[in-house]
Amino acid sequence: MENISSQYSLDDLFASIDHVSLNDRLLEWAGILALENKEWPVAEKIFILLLERRQKVLDLVGLAKSLRMQEKLKEAEECYLECLDKIKKPCSLLFIVYKALGEIYLLNNNLSQAEEFYNKASTINPKCKSLLFARAFLFLKDKNYKEAEKYFQAYLESHIQSSKAWLGLAVARKNLGDRELAKACLKKCLDFNPKNLQVLKLEQKWEEEFLNGSLSPAFSFSA
Repeated sequence: MENISSQYSLDDLFASIDHVSLNDRLLEWAGILALENKEWPVAEKIFILLLERRQKVLDLVGLAKSLRMQEKLKEAEECYLECLDKIKKPCSLLFIVYKALGEIYLLNNNLSQAEEFYNKASTINPKCKSLLFARAFLFLKDKNYKEAEKYFQAYLESHIQSSKAWLGLAVARKNLGDRELAKACLKKCLDFNPKNLQVLKLEQKWEEEFLNGSLSPAFSFSA
């Protein structure tokens, strides 16, 4: 039998049900399912409805995530900040909120606030790998290349095949003046993603710079 989910989107299914008659537990499940399936507008609708019925911080976090993934950054920021007023002690949920706020401020190029919230997240879960990468990228954007190098290295200890991390490490080391190490990191990046035209062009550009003795600023990349 063909799976019904292959015929209808979650938005179709949500629109077709009498959601007023659904209990909170079923709506919560539907919201989580929408998040897992990256149906961000559907998740937004569901969590707004839940928040009209009750005031659970989990619903607010769900709404905030759905807004952030739709690039509604201001609304997402407001939701996450409201979460901070409701979470009274350090916990995994507070970690999620701190990290998400750091990401929003980084996207808005507010580096000082991004660092503040990443630091707060780190006090709860300093070993989180995605946080290591986020902090590495933050330091790279802030031109704090020594710290960027440290965090990219820490991330690569468990994500050796991350071409983005090797690229970040290469950029950091080039700006620290470690030309040969920077070139070696670019080679590693290409080992794991040999058809990356962006990196191939960068490698060629750096070779020309090294031959000419140029020290022009290195390029950056998206997290």
